Amino acid sequence: MFDGSPIPTSNSNTRPSIRKFSFQDDSGRYFFINGVQSQFTVGQFMSPDRPSYILICDYIVYYLHKISNHFDGEEIVITYGHRTPEYNANMNPPGSPNSRHTSGKAVDFRVGPNDNEALQRINAPIVQQLVREWGFGSDFGHVINYGRGTHIDTRSLR
Repeated sequence: MFDGSPIPTSNSNTRPSIRKFSFQDDSGRYFFINGVQSQFTVGQFMSPDRPSYILICDYIVYYLHKISNHFDGEEIVITYGHRTPEYNANMNPPGSPNSRHTSGKAVDFRVGPNDNEALQRINAPIVQQLVREWGFGSDFGHVINYGRGTHIDTRSLR
């Protein structure tokens, strides 16, 4: 389980860790950030084709937790976390062959349980502003608002 140490920040020299979890053994386990249980379980990041393993970048979990806290603990609904290359290729339309989702370095999500497009269009720019304020642009990666939610990834990290 990710325990939040080291905690990635915009001034940190640490690099993210990609963690591999067994879906069968770990899917119900919660992540912990600074010793506090987050709302996220390993299973929430699972590829829809239910692979035997899940890849998750610890920065992704940390920043989702931070975004949730900004919205006063509002539920963050993960619409896509890790995707297997096979699932990614068979999506309609197909996902990018270089998708960060296939290596656990991207997540698509919405703020709140409601997938009402109007509500998400309000929340997504707020998330994008948080990204700028927290220094994600140079340190964390890429943000895309796509109507019903937001995509963040580790695109700028090597």
